[in-house]
Amino acid sequence: MENHELNEILKALKLYSEENDKWFSELENRFSKLENRMDDRFDRLEKKLDGMRVEF
Repeated sequence: MENHELNEILKALKLYSEENDKWFSELENRFSKLENRMDDRFDRLEKKLDGMRVEF
């Protein structure tokens, strides 16, 4: 292979890597938001259950 061909392959790999980094970053952000929403819902449910406790 010629040097030019190798440079083109390296450019393509770099672009692919950058796109994957962006995609994984977006995925991490979405999972983080989902996790936070689930934590909030769990906290609200826990508070409701605490208010419903009856002592015998």
